[in-house]
Amino acid sequence: MKYTINLTQKHIDRGRPRSCFHCPVALAIQDGVGRTVGVMSLHEQSYACFENGVTALPPAAVQLARDFDQGRPVQPMSFELEVP
Repeated sequence: MKYTINLTQKHIDRGRPRSCFHCPVALAIQDGVGRTVGVMSLHEQSYACFENGVTALPPAAVQLARDFDQGRPVQPMSFELEVP
């Protein structure tokens, strides 16, 4: 099922760098989908990991997570995500 994920300033403010369950992207997905998710990176791609499957994050969400982890400023955004 495809979801529109709205990553808000609240997610950015509550997010923790380098935390797969508490980064802004994971928090936004959890709010949008209503399920626990971890965000993991492997090489140049990042993935949303659910209890029943994994899906690749879109490039803009990957970049936001990287920027946030490196202490760079990030802005709210929306993205589409196919959830298993």
